[in-house]
Amino acid sequence: MDINIDDVVAEWGTHYVDGGQGLQDLQEVIMERTNFLSTYGLYPTENTVVTKVTTSIGGVLQKFQKGFTLLNGNEVQFKPQDIPLYHFKIDEEISPDDLMPTWLGFLASNKLTREEWPIVKYITEKLIWPKFYEELEDFEVFKGVEGVVVPGTALGAGKVMNGMRKVIRDGHAAGLTNNIVLGAVPSDAVEFCTYVEKLVKAIPKRIRKKIKHVEMSSTLEELYREGKDLKYNKNYDQEPNNGTVRYNQNIKVIGTDAQEGSDMIFATIHENKVNPVKAMKNQGRFDVQKDKRVVNIMTDFYIGVGVWYLPYVYHNDQDLV
Repeated sequence: MDINIDDVVAEWGTHYVDGGQGLQDLQEVIMERTNFLSTYGLYPTENTVVTKVTTSIGGVLQKFQKGFTLLNGNEVQFKPQDIPLYHFKIDEEISPDDLMPTWLGFLASNKLTREEWPIVKYITEKLIWPKFYEELEDFEVFKGVEGVVVPGTALGAGKVMNGMRKVIRDGHAAGLTNNIVLGAVPSDAVEFCTYVEKLVKAIPKRIRKKIKHVEMSSTLEELYREGKDLKYNKNYDQEPNNGTVRYNQNIKVIGTDAQEGSDMIFATIHENKVNPVKAMKNQGRFDVQKDKRVVNIMTDFYIGVGVWYLPYVYHNDQDLV
């Protein structure tokens, strides 16, 4: 990791003068924490693949007759679903001595053990970890597509895991998900409100009752809220919560930054969504090792996302390829 202090040196020179500056004088660029996974059930595991089997049975009821009769075509089915976990890591190298002869010298130290210098704690806690969550949200949990590792070459964000868009795309291609054909997403707010209502109405009632969220981008969520206000909140016909779907108050429209730029909208039974994790205690912790005057920091853990039963997934017909 390069520590770029060129602007600081240009402003205050290549020497350190204690002028009372400290951490209170540093401001980090805003980095968003992931919220896409907040509605997915956390599933700690020691495995790198988790599996659940969904069972079903055909018709069993028939009109009484004295003889023993079997219904034709009746069977019990077992449908397994694997959800893989993907191995994430963070490797960084810091050369703390670069800071000493600058205004940023308060992040350095006179200690010989460089791993104990304030710059190491500051970079790991205030910059690296928040940046990980931001990249997890923006590039992985929804849009991610697993890449192929070339030994010795780092494979960056967006290529670590298969996110939910990839899960739905593959499920759709296999004919396992429910594609609700609605056409292009309208740009008009009221029309988009109706669009979402049509999607929800197309879901069978017995499934609809178990759904808590319709998932979309943050931009589309704002458009939906605006459209619902314009469509229904006129005169005295007021709805207190413009984030829910009319006549389906158990279902809330949620938007995430993870889905920005995508017109895919989907919903599934709440208990169907899962976020398996392995070595979860490593998240937020680093192995800090010194190599002469250089400090190496590293961590690794596993994260997955998916659904237990693809036929419970309902989505519009956009962004499927």
